[in-house]
Amino acid sequence: MLQAIRGAISFLRQKQVLHKAGVAISVAVIGIACYVLYHLLRGIDVAEVIEAIKGTETHQIVLAAIFVTAGYFTLTFYDLFAVRAIGHGKVPYRINALAAFTSYSIGHNVGASVFTGGAVRYRIYSAWGLNAIDVAKICFLAGLTFWLGNAAVLGLGISYHPEAAAAIDQLARLRDVLLERIKAEAESWTIPAKAIWLFGSTARGQGDADSDLDLLIVRPDDVDDSEPGWLEQVETLSAHASLWSGNSCEVVEYSAQEIRDLISHGERIVTELRRDAVPIAGRTPQQTLNRKAG
Repeated sequence: MLQAIRGAISFLRQKQVLHKAGVAISVAVIGIACYVLYHLLRGIDVAEVIEAIKGTETHQIVLAAIFVTAGYFTLTFYDLFAVRAIGHGKVPYRINALAAFTSYSIGHNVGASVFTGGAVRYRIYSAWGLNAIDVAKICFLAGLTFWLGNAAVLGLGISYHPEAAAAIDQLARLRDVLLERIKAEAESWTIPAKAIWLFGSTARGQGDADSDLDLLIVRPDDVDDSEPGWLEQVETLSAHASLWSGNSCEVVEYSAQEIRDLISHGERIVTELRRDAVPIAGRTPQQTLNRKAG
């Protein structure tokens, strides 16, 4: 099987099909890179970038440039070792450096680095007699080296500072802890809510440091939204949720009847809540939104 593949590649090389395909792939990769960069950068204000650079101390910029250069310099050795490991020691270091720099730069910015970076490597290494199988081996060995390095650094870091692993575990549970606190307080209310859900970007896992914490509270029909006892417990929960999360807490409140009206009118928010809402206390979104709330 392997011999047949090599024979086919040799035939295609003689007919210059691989050369033409390499040129086409290179043009496609460059085109995709330009397209992606355009969409990534079009929202950036150049004046703001220049102002930010002016506001940064010169030595910090120099240090950043040095570390970036050092990072790409070390990446060149991935290709160097991989090429020699597969028995092609005749390829000079400058070619290894070119292949590593261009493949990592394009692959990590365009995405799908296995394909884009591999295409760039093939375009460079094929001129030195390496075939597609050789390039696949280089990509595999370079990737393996990268992840082994990450694992080694992570292991050394945890050995040096084991408390950091516990902190990472706690960080992963922050949302669960927050929801447990909100649930505990809601269950202590003297006027129980029909339901309390988390929704919005935080519920979807897309929230950041500036995102609001969005809570939806379903109020019983026999409780007026201006009742002092009800208002006090809702405002207290909102304040506590803001304190616990470090983000502003925005409460959206509906009566059970208003929820029924939203369902009957087919409002878009119902679809969004069915898809994204995370139950905290009371009825779940499935119980409430898939039938009339009682």
